Amino acid sequence: MLWRIGLLLGDEQPLRQALLERFSQHPAARAEMVTIGPSGDNPIGHYDIILDRISPLLPSYRSYLRSAALNGAVVVPDTTRLHSQDKLLALGVAQHLGIDAVRAVQLPQRSYSPHIDPQRALANQQFPFRWDQALAYVGLPAELRACDGLPWQPRPVADEASLMAHYARSGERALMLQQAPLQCPAPTSVRHRCVRLGARCTVLVATAAGWKRCPDSAVAAVLSRHTRALSDALGYLVNAVDFAVSRFEARVIDAHQPLVEVFAGPASPLAQALVEALIEALVLAPGWRAGVQARS
Repeated sequence: MLWRIGLLLGDEQPLRQALLERFSQHPAARAEMVTIGPSGDNPIGHYDIILDRISPLLPSYRSYLRSAALNGAVVVPDTTRLHSQDKLLALGVAQHLGIDAVRAVQLPQRSYSPHIDPQRALANQQFPFRWDQALAYVGLPAELRACDGLPWQPRPVADEASLMAHYARSGERALMLQQAPLQCPAPTSVRHRCVRLGARCTVLVATAAGWKRCPDSAVAAVLSRHTRALSDALGYLVNAVDFAVSRFEARVIDAHQPLVEVFAGPASPLAQALVEALIEALVLAPGWRAGVQARS
């Protein structure tokens, strides 16, 4: 029996092309782009596995994926676990697992949708908000970042004035104030990224020429172990975790799914290896999900 795999990728053309080409030769699976809309006797489609790279931006797609999961499809990542898109939660989970992570604090929204009356609905919000305590806890320099994992360029914070200037233009975004990533654990820290695709972890290091494989096997082993633990806790079969690595320490600075950056050049040996690992992870996803459900 062939697994039928649906790809929900938005405009990620290099990744789409690489996956469709490789799955066309796979002995156990075939892939196609998901079409959302009624077709035949089943408006959801007959997919065994769906790779989702776009639904965090589109609420209607999330509804479709929940219906597909109800029909038996395994969605990667699990759409019922959208809490794991929460950046602040990811840092907190890392700390609870004993993994060092940057300090961060949630901030109140700058504004709210029209149906929210701040005078009546926000009785639990600290007022006035203690900006001085938030800055004292996180330290400077810092960054203003979105909590929800959706596209929003981090804003550098050098002092309270710059924080308030960025905050004033943030609208309804849920934000957090976070330590400047590469200032901890030391100002000379280097960004590393561990990409978890199923059973495989690939550790990359940021260079002026882009992401390269990490040459230090000891560092790679530590980051792989941390990434597996954090990804399992968040329910991610496919994930990437960013670390600030100094000579003696590694600290989690972000947890997300930025695979489009890795797959930007599908002709490179690194990108090809990651495509192969992603294909392996997708084909094994039903068994992995069954194992997670059995343990929970």
